[in-house]
Amino acid sequence: MKPNVSAADGPSAITPSLWWVGRSAWGGLPPLTPSFDGNIFLLKGDRYDVLIDAGGGPSIKDLQHNIRLAGSTPERIREIWITHCHCDHFLGAGPWAAKYPRTICCLSKVGLTLLRRKDYRLTGLYLGPGALKLPKKLQPLEDGSVLRCPPFELRVEATPGHVPDGLCFRGQVDGLELLVTGDTVIGDQHIPGTGLQKGMIGWICGSWMSNMRSYRQSLARLAATRPDLLLPGHGLPQAGPAARSSLKNALRRVERLMAFPDFLNLGPYYSFSAFAPK
Repeated sequence: MKPNVSAADGPSAITPSLWWVGRSAWGGLPPLTPSFDGNIFLLKGDRYDVLIDAGGGPSIKDLQHNIRLAGSTPERIREIWITHCHCDHFLGAGPWAAKYPRTICCLSKVGLTLLRRKDYRLTGLYLGPGALKLPKKLQPLEDGSVLRCPPFELRVEATPGHVPDGLCFRGQVDGLELLVTGDTVIGDQHIPGTGLQKGMIGWICGSWMSNMRSYRQSLARLAATRPDLLLPGHGLPQAGPAARSSLKNALRRVERLMAFPDFLNLGPYYSFSAFAPK
């Protein structure tokens, strides 16, 4: 099966069971949901469906509409699988769970531990104590955890670096080896005004505890694999050789950054764009 990795004006089927139902205009793509959202994917199972990431909220109206256009209903969403706790991927889970309280939000044990301490650094926002309302049903994930949306089963891979709570999800969907990378790997993307950017990665920032050594280790593990389909947290999905090229190019980018010794020892207020160096 050849997946559809183009960005349509509305929600689109990447494979029969996997739909692209949310995103901002990041990368010049036609937006599907509010401007604060990363990519949101819908995995359609036999008995229930799952959202992969939840966007930034606060409104879920566009997302509800897109899920219906994809042939599902919001009531079928049993779980939300969160790649990391950044606001544009996680905060939408709060309003969703308020509307649909049965929904289970699955996220990194690392991130959940900090959130329960009212430490919100991993959201990327400066929130005061008690400012964030968490979904009531929370399930911690760690390396090796198994996520199920029958008939599909995906395994969790902890990929710290961009953030300490970064997770990837890997498994077979519609005959393809799927790898969901969130912002760990955004990959090779054509960006308006800058052209092709190879191996884009999540923004490096001390305030959300980026760690380049951990990032390199995570990317080295990913680059040694051969997914058929890569779903990033922003921008276009990649399929076949393009998916594997994105993983290798992301590793090369981090290795180039690590060639600057001072970069490894910056304090909690440094910030570095994913766009440079090429």
